[in-house]
Amino acid sequence: MNKFKFEIIFLLLTAIFLRLINLNQSLWLDEAINVVYARSNDFWWFVSEYPIGDFHPPGYFAMLWLWGQAFGFSEISVRIPSVIFGVLTVYLTFLIGRNLFSSKVGLLGGLLLAIAPLHIYYSQEARMYSFAAFAAAFSTYTLILLLKKKQYAFLLHTLSTLLILFSDYVAYFIIPAHIVWVLLYKRSILRIYFFSLMLSLILFFPWLIKFVDQLKNGLQTAEAIEGWQKVVGGATIKNLILFPVKTLVGKIDFSNNLIYSLILFIFSIPYLVILTKNIKKWDEKADLLWAWLVIPPFLAFLISFFIPVFSYFRLIFILPGFYLLVAAGLDMVKGNFQKALVGLLVLFELTASSIYLFNPIYHREDWKGAVEFINLKSNSKSLVLVKSNTGLAPFSYYEPKINSSPAFINIPVKSEGDLVGLEEKISKYEKIYVFDYLVEITDPKRLLEQKIKSLNLLEVEKYNFSGVGYITGYEKKP
Repeated sequence: MNKFKFEIIFLLLTAIFLRLINLNQSLWLDEAINVVYARSNDFWWFVSEYPIGDFHPPGYFAMLWLWGQAFGFSEISVRIPSVIFGVLTVYLTFLIGRNLFSSKVGLLGGLLLAIAPLHIYYSQEARMYSFAAFAAAFSTYTLILLLKKKQYAFLLHTLSTLLILFSDYVAYFIIPAHIVWVLLYKRSILRIYFFSLMLSLILFFPWLIKFVDQLKNGLQTAEAIEGWQKVVGGATIKNLILFPVKTLVGKIDFSNNLIYSLILFIFSIPYLVILTKNIKKWDEKADLLWAWLVIPPFLAFLISFFIPVFSYFRLIFILPGFYLLVAAGLDMVKGNFQKALVGLLVLFELTASSIYLFNPIYHREDWKGAVEFINLKSNSKSLVLVKSNTGLAPFSYYEPKINSSPAFINIPVKSEGDLVGLEEKISKYEKIYVFDYLVEITDPKRLLEQKIKSLNLLEVEKYNFSGVGYITGYEKKP
C-alpha cells in the first residue's frame, strides 16, 4: 500500500472512530420527536404530513423511516445514517481540495473536518444537518466535475442538487453561492449548469404544495409563541456572534465568560492569519470556497428578519468550504511555521472535540437519566406533569413506568384558563413530578407552580438533569 492510500484510509478511519464515541448518549427533544413519530406511523404519512410541523423537506424523514424499519430505532441505530453522511462529507472535502488545489490540500482540509468539533457533534445527531452538509459538498464536487466535462457529471450534479432540495431549506443557500461563482468565472458551463438546476427543480416541484402549508404553520408558530425566534434562529446580534464561535469550538462552553473569550481569542488567531493568506491570493479556485463560506450565512441572516432560520447548526454545510480555505492557506506557508500552525490547529480541534465527546455535561439532553430516575422514585400513585400541551417525545421514547400528562391546554400559558383541570387530574395521586423543560417558552410566568401550591401541595424535592432542567417533586400536605 503506498503512502497516499494509507493517508486516505487513516483520514476516513479517524472520521469514523471519532463519530462513534458515545453514540448511545440520550436522544434529545428533536431527535426523539422524529423517532417516536417514525416508528409509530406509516411511511406516507411520515414523509407527507409530519414535515408540516417540522419545517424541513421530507428527504431525511424518508431515510429515517426506512432505516428504522430495517435496523431498529435504538439511539445508535438512528444516528448511524448521520455518521455515514459525516464520513462521506470528509471524503468529498478531500476530493474537492484535490481537484481545486492538490492532494495535500485535500488531505489537510479533510483531516480538519474529520476532527472538527461542530461537525462531529452533528454527525452524531438523528437530524438532517449531516445529510445537508453531505449534499452541499456533493453538489460542489459535481460542479467541479461539470467543469472538467467528466462522464455522468450532468446526471450527478442533477442528483446532488436534488439531494440539497430534499435535505434542509437553509442548505438551499449553497445554490446561489454556486450561481454567483459560475456567473463570475465559468460562463462556459452556464447553459448546462442551469439545465441541471432546472431539471432538479422540476423533479422537486410536487413538494412545493406541502411547502406552502409548512410555511404557514411555521409563521403561525413564530407569531404565537413568544421567544420562538430565539430558539430557532432569529436575526439577532447574539446569533451573529455565536455563529463564528460555535463554528470553531462546537457545542462546548465555559461558565466563566472571560476565560471562554480568552481561549477563543487565542485559538482564533491562527485561523485569521491563515485566511488572510488566502485573501491576498485572490483567484477563482479560492473564490468558490469563499462563496461557499460567505454567501449562505449572509442570505440566512437576511431572511431571518422574516423567517427565523439563522443558527450555526443549520449552517454546518459551510464547514467543508471553511476548512478547505484554511488548508489552502496553510499550503502557502512553508517550513517549520507551517508545521507549527498545523499542529496548533489539530491540537485545538482535538481538544475541543474531546471535551464534548468525553464530558457528559456537553452531551445531549439527559432524558434517559431523567426517566430512569423517575422510574426509581415513583410508583402507581405518582404522576408526571410536563410543561407542554402535548406529551414530550423523549419521555415517551424511554418508556416510563409512571403516568404522565401535559399540564397545558395552550402554549404559551397566559392565564389559568390555559392550564388543564389540575384539581381533578391530581386527585388520584399522592406525588406529583413537574418537568421544567422549556418553561421559558411554555410557561414564562410559572403559573403552573402557583396553581400547584394553591392546591395544598408541598415541594419536597428538586433534581437537575443536564439539558432537561429541574424535576420538582410535590406531595400533598398532611
